[in-house]
Amino acid sequence: MTGIDSPDAAARRRDLEDFQRCVDAAHRLQAPCIRVYGGAYQPEEDRQKRPQLERLLVESLAALGEAAAQAEVVLAVETHFNTLTCSASETAALVRRVGHPNVRVLYDQPNLAFSEGERFPEALRLLEGLIALVHVKDLVYKKCVTGGFRSSRVVTVDESERRVSSRIPGEGIIPWPEILSALASQGYKGWLSLEYERRWYPHDLPPAGEGMKRGLEYVRGLLSSPSGPSLVG
Repeated sequence: MTGIDSPDAAARRRDLEDFQRCVDAAHRLQAPCIRVYGGAYQPEEDRQKRPQLERLLVESLAALGEAAAQAEVVLAVETHFNTLTCSASETAALVRRVGHPNVRVLYDQPNLAFSEGERFPEALRLLEGLIALVHVKDLVYKKCVTGGFRSSRVVTVDESERRVSSRIPGEGIIPWPEILSALASQGYKGWLSLEYERRWYPHDLPPAGEGMKRGLEYVRGLLSSPSGPSLVG
């Protein structure tokens, strides 16, 4: 539902109605959070209309925030490429502009890494107090890849445009021990969500029964270590 910032009123209304059904389902399932894309935004094509897209996204998120509050659900806007919340600074600014307690941030440091956003110390400084959900995944950069990040899609990156390969947490370059410690020092007590990308990149990762188990064991090992971060809420 990336059309919640669409200038096409019918398309925006359709995605808002779909989102309301997600909020209702989350309430019935007692799910605490729903991941939200910060609309759709192609930097090279949409730059001139960005103020309009931001205004529409803020209006949509404010309305959805009210619905989420009634359902006791938090909407977590992801730091995600080709949206209006690609960087940590953009995400923090937009969520603060919405100004609703049920509209928070989904922090995804791997997304920031491969889309040339902030490194984790700066990202967490900018997002402190706003994070409701954290995506845990990992990656490595492909060899001999040059040029900056570009993607023709919003939800996933086409294989021909990928600069990275997905990895199980702990088996790539993302410094999860340091990130989790930094989150703990900020008092974060929210959820860690293993985002397993085999659906889109099956050649990168083993079946979920193996890969998610290894990832879960890795994260649990970090959290259970005597010197590890305390994120238990």
